[in-house]
Amino acid sequence: MNHRNSFLPAPLKGADLAVWGLLLGTCLAAVVFVGRGQTAVDYPVYVMAAYGFLRGENVYAWGEGDYRRAAADLGFTRYAPPYRYPPLTALLAVPFVGLPAAGLWVWSALQGGAWLLTPWILGRLAPAGARRRLIWLGVGLLVPFFVSLYAGQVNPLATVTAAAAVVRLAGGRAAGRGGEGGPRPAGLAGARPRPPPGGQETRGQSPPPPSRGAPAPPRGGGG
Repeated sequence: MNHRNSFLPAPLKGADLAVWGLLLGTCLAAVVFVGRGQTAVDYPVYVMAAYGFLRGENVYAWGEGDYRRAAADLGFTRYAPPYRYPPLTALLAVPFVGLPAAGLWVWSALQGGAWLLTPWILGRLAPAGARRRLIWLGVGLLVPFFVSLYAGQVNPLATVTAAAAVVRLAGGRAAGRGGEGGPRPAGLAGARPRPPPGGQETRGQSPPPPSRGAPAPPRGGGG
């Protein structure tokens, strides 16, 4: 199986295991730090927006008093209004309305998983070895991932979705070009180009010379 354009895990050995041990440990420590310190300020706003939409309210028209009311109902003390995200973000937070504070652990774990999946997926663009490990480290240790997790933002989920689209698009282009391991278009496998009229197969080649022993043309006149 060609693992380069596949999301399926390939066997990890030696240096690869060391890289992923570092990334996994870093991400896990960040998730625990956020969960224990309750540092997120955007996650409560997502949940409050979901709470408002479920009650049939126009969250985009909320004032400070509406946010204070929702925060009191849900038990939040740290948050950064207003809600300026698309409704889809609030839809993702609907399952956390019933467990707002404890749900931060689950939300942080989801964002941490998206954080780790992003370098894994983008690593499919490079062959196994030092280049792939460089992508893993370069992407996996980006500061914006730490900031997003600390603030409880949805950015890691958006990033992993974009990474998956990039890799799929790159794989589709490689297949369309008939690259290494890429399928050829249907109907062309094993086909040979049809020679043009006149028997000359390719442009730039001279016609074959006459064979030896061919009869000489008749001379004019005489009998």
